[in-house]
Amino acid sequence: LGRSYNGDPASALLELLDPNQNSSFVDHYLDIPVDFSGVLFVCTANDESTIPGPLLDRMEMIRLSGYDIKEKVAIAERYLVPKVFAESGLMVKNGGESSNSNSMEDMKEMDDIDSAALHLLVKNYSRESGVRSLEKLLEKIARKIAFRRASEMDANKHSNMDVACFEQLFPYPPISTFEVAPAPKIHHVTVDNLEEYVGKPLYQQDTIYQNATPSDDETDSSNTTKVVKGFPVGVVMGLAWSPLGGSPIFIETACIPVAYSERGSDSVNVITGQLGSVMKESVNIAYTFAKQFVSSIDRESKFFNSHQLHLHVPEGAVSKDGPSAGIAMTTSLISIATNKSVKPNVAMTGEISLTGKVLPVGGIKEKVLAAKRAGALTVLLPAANKRDFDELPEYVKVGIEAHFMTEYKQVYDLVLNH
Repeated sequence: LGRSYNGDPASALLELLDPNQNSSFVDHYLDIPVDFSGVLFVCTANDESTIPGPLLDRMEMIRLSGYDIKEKVAIAERYLVPKVFAESGLMVKNGGESSNSNSMEDMKEMDDIDSAALHLLVKNYSRESGVRSLEKLLEKIARKIAFRRASEMDANKHSNMDVACFEQLFPYPPISTFEVAPAPKIHHVTVDNLEEYVGKPLYQQDTIYQNATPSDDETDSSNTTKVVKGFPVGVVMGLAWSPLGGSPIFIETACIPVAYSERGSDSVNVITGQLGSVMKESVNIAYTFAKQFVSSIDRESKFFNSHQLHLHVPEGAVSKDGPSAGIAMTTSLISIATNKSVKPNVAMTGEISLTGKVLPVGGIKEKVLAAKRAGALTVLLPAANKRDFDELPEYVKVGIEAHFMTEYKQVYDLVLNH
């Protein structure tokens, strides 16, 4: 909500949404009372944190998750592609207006975009929750196709005019002297030529550790068994939610040997990656619990007394905040302390408490989809989020092995004690 010298919309909405006074709301422009008691107000927002608290208390919140790739492709095929092609003059219109019955099936002999190209367009170019940027990309494609068709028609027109003029001067020209230019060709947008229309992908990869995906399996020296590489020691794949949907975040921890100290450090020595205040608190909680946990599984360990730690979350230009990386940070610290790498193809999300409880988080659908894009086969979720996972469509859960955690000991046994 904006606020300027023209007024404060939040204050007006507070009065409008109050059932005790909205029956006699006075508009200061018209200067007359208006009865709004029978009006249902529907307000939308991308981020509820920008809504003032008193106004938020008078609203009923309905949270809607964003579209996944399959849903976006279906919307594009059924509605967006026919709409933008019709507006660009690439489809036959009924009575001068766009027909609502147009679909991809009606465009077999017309310019079109195949399903694989739409899937790639959504995955590598449009990751917002809605379809607004996807529609803009489709409009860009339609404009380029329209320009190419117009250029081809103009070239054919001039070619045919040259032939007509020559025939007037020379009634019997050799047959092979001129050929009438063919009609404009049909333009099919495919995976191979998509970059010609929309340029280089905006999102080229979902993981900075390519050896963590199933596609990078390697055979051992005997060429008989497959060896799946895991993350380096101290690296863990967490899952985050953003207005663009879900994305994998990698927690990296490095250690530097220093002189032994009986007391040890009180926290991680260096934290980088533009972390917000909540995420920095999660680092401190993870460090305290990791020290306690490592001493419980190895009483002889003096790692935290003789090492300085640096925790980093890549993509430092992007600000990050929230508590959902708690178990990922804890696992990263324990991984570097025990010199054990995390089990391959595992992603995790969940808040951690000082006593090792795994607490629920939000954005489960977006995070599971992000894990699939990054090549994860196993996802660790808080037990309290099992209901959210069960409500996901079956095609989202296919290929994902989900484990639900209540205590951190379960996380350790699954990903580090292997």
